[in-house]
Amino acid sequence: MRLPDFVYEHLKEHDIVAEHSISGGDICEAMTVLVDGERCFLKWRADAPPRFFTWESEGLITLKNAHNTKQTGIHVPEVKQVGEKFLLLEWMEPGSKTATTAEVLGQGLALQHQCVASVFGQKDDGFIGRLTQPKGQDEDWASLYATKRLAPFLSFGDSLWPCQRLQRLETLCVRINDLLDHKPLPSLLHGDLWSGNWMVVQTANGIVPALIDPAVSYGDREQDLAMTELFGGFPSSFYNAYNEVYPIDHAGYEERRPLYQLYYLLVHLALFGESYGTSVDQILKHYVE
Repeated sequence: MRLPDFVYEHLKEHDIVAEHSISGGDICEAMTVLVDGERCFLKWRADAPPRFFTWESEGLITLKNAHNTKQTGIHVPEVKQVGEKFLLLEWMEPGSKTATTAEVLGQGLALQHQCVASVFGQKDDGFIGRLTQPKGQDEDWASLYATKRLAPFLSFGDSLWPCQRLQRLETLCVRINDLLDHKPLPSLLHGDLWSGNWMVVQTANGIVPALIDPAVSYGDREQDLAMTELFGGFPSSFYNAYNEVYPIDHAGYEERRPLYQLYYLLVHLALFGESYGTSVDQILKHYVE
């Protein structure tokens, strides 16, 4: 695969050698490259909207700073270069996930969630997959979650989704204060923590877990945990370690978990189609009927 011209143009002062194509997920293309002799990971998207990769790079930097400060043992890749249509990161040599690395991940995520802001949300528009994750900050978590996470999907209209689904979603947004009546702190969230967004890498400190592809904002830490359970891939050692460091209210979380998973299912429904519709409808019925 040949590198796109816009990458060469942005990095024209460097010696760039394309190596091997690798998976860039559903959104981007990716490959390993040598930049001035150093192996790096390059991902790009020719039709990237403004700030698409800037948003990701800012999230990675925020997470890296938090994990370095807390000395969590979790690695976050260094941002080497960012352009409007590409992101260049350090290359991380992948390893195999084990119960031990999952335990370190659980402990580290608990420490990350202890990094808190004064308000919920984010200052700038961001992205979750190819979709915009709207900007907005609020001292009230329930209001932020309703207006900036769930309500934007109402704009898809009944031409794409069944009218009843949208009516239930609208009702849910109105009732959100009754459903999210606890008082969480504005924790630093990864924001898209499914099993494909954590890996195990070889570093100078040994084999450690690493976090990639974030959608960083500040919110209820249960949102990250709910995403880990949505598609699986996180063993019991992860949850046990998390709760040893930063215990959750299990009874309350069990009731709120589907509400937080709803956001990610709506994202998948919008991106990948009706195969996620049944799961969305089941959660809406649970809370609205």
